[in-house]
Amino acid sequence: MTPRLIVEGGSQRQHRHALETLLDETNGLMRIASAYITDNDLVLAAKSRPIRLLTSLVRMDLVSGATSLPCLRSLIQAGVHCRSTVSGGRLHAKVYIFDNAAIVTSANLTKSALDVNMEVGVQVIGKAVEKLASWFDALWKEADVIDARELSKWEDETEDLRQQYAALRRKAGLILRRRRSEAIPSVRCRARLRDLLDNAPRCFVCNTNRRWSDDAEDLMRKRKFAAVWEDFKFPTHMERVKQGDAIFMFAKGAGIIGVGQASAKCEVRPPSDRRKISAYSSPEWRVPVEEWLAWVEHDSEACPCTIPNASFIDVSGDNYLDMRESIRKHFLRDSS
Repeated sequence: MTPRLIVEGGSQRQHRHALETLLDETNGLMRIASAYITDNDLVLAAKSRPIRLLTSLVRMDLVSGATSLPCLRSLIQAGVHCRSTVSGGRLHAKVYIFDNAAIVTSANLTKSALDVNMEVGVQVIGKAVEKLASWFDALWKEADVIDARELSKWEDETEDLRQQYAALRRKAGLILRRRRSEAIPSVRCRARLRDLLDNAPRCFVCNTNRRWSDDAEDLMRKRKFAAVWEDFKFPTHMERVKQGDAIFMFAKGAGIIGVGQASAKCEVRPPSDRRKISAYSSPEWRVPVEEWLAWVEHDSEACPCTIPNASFIDVSGDNYLDMRESIRKHFLRDSS
């Protein structure tokens, strides 16, 4: 049988769909080889199925977030057997092997690869699957076990570097961007944005979690959600959201980077829900947004402000009037 091409480009994510289909249609052991790991939705959906995950732990990948330590921890806690290659060069393969089919692809087990990037792969059957399984098993036999204790060691050893790297990225970005006074924020529909900022029943600020995950911020924008994860402060504030309310997205170090309108009240997704945005092993609280009426392309276009130390907070009160007015003036570029 000719290998089946898996090519991204339409409205449905082909790689995620193909992998989910194979999970439903096959039994037994699932083997995954991936250079980078930031997605746990696919694997957690497999529930009690035996899974072996082979990767290559490289310090810089952990520091940069190319491989997510919280994601790896959630997979280990869910019973996934994880190992890291130690010889034969750095693992760069992306292979998903089932009992009677396999996918060889450019797509790592990451949210960017499965939900955003333009990836290409092939699905094969027959003798090719047996050969891939043998190749995987040979590497697995020589690889080091990654357990909770080993992961804690990596977390401790890279904590300072991860914080320094995040600070450096912020600094490097500011050097390349225009001065704030010259920046014009991106507005999709000025009339609708004006109506929202003038007439929204309530206003809320959601922290994008940029300090810990650039992917989460990017996926909130693309999937149109304002999301937070337990345990967070003021959950009752999120429970107040209703359709039509204004949602301001706040990125630490930049300010308000997005403005949208809630399309429904908040929903809570359990840790194992494959529709979650995050890789965290905790429930995900999120508000669906009808459309982002404004979202800046560069931090220099953001509306500078400070917010209380909270992941999601109601800013409808009079004590936040100056903040709301500054957001209005910034994104509409007028004072009327």
